[in-house]
Amino acid sequence: MNETPTVEMLRTEEMRLTQTFESEIAQLLKEPFHGVFGSRTFFQNRHYIRFTAHIDGILIGHLALGLRAVTLGDNLLDVIGIAEVGIDMAFRGQGIGRRLVMAALEEGRQSPASFALLFGDTNIYGGMGFAKASNPVTSTSFEAARTGKTITETEHPLMVCQLGDSVWNNDLPLDLAGFRF
Repeated sequence: MNETPTVEMLRTEEMRLTQTFESEIAQLLKEPFHGVFGSRTFFQNRHYIRFTAHIDGILIGHLALGLRAVTLGDNLLDVIGIAEVGIDMAFRGQGIGRRLVMAALEEGRQSPASFALLFGDTNIYGGMGFAKASNPVTSTSFEAARTGKTITETEHPLMVCQLGDSVWNNDLPLDLAGFRF
């Protein structure tokens, strides 16, 4: 009889990543992000925390989490940003990504953040409490690890998940005060 392997979930602060662990994360993220990170473990900038999934010590899943103050209309609010979600091809469809996202949302509920934001696919994240946001979004472009132009987009894959009692207003402009998550 085959036993289902146990998936171990780890939370690692960004400053605690070892060179070896970063190499493992970079290798994992190559396939889902088509190699655009190069040898980095992040697309645009470092994050705050990494959640990772492991089987028998082997990295099979990753999610990066940031905390940032953004402006929604005239209101400054704290949000968590979910980024760089990647699952090893052999383990996709087994709920690993969902477990990583749920761990990030629980972390967010313990933080000053009112909402979780991500730029992603409604079909994937809609069942985890995220809803498509229609706000105009202002951010800075980021190319080759350099700050680019300030851009405002009205068509984007921004999704929002409420973490507390505050209600998201889709009618107000959102300024990310930097790059996309």
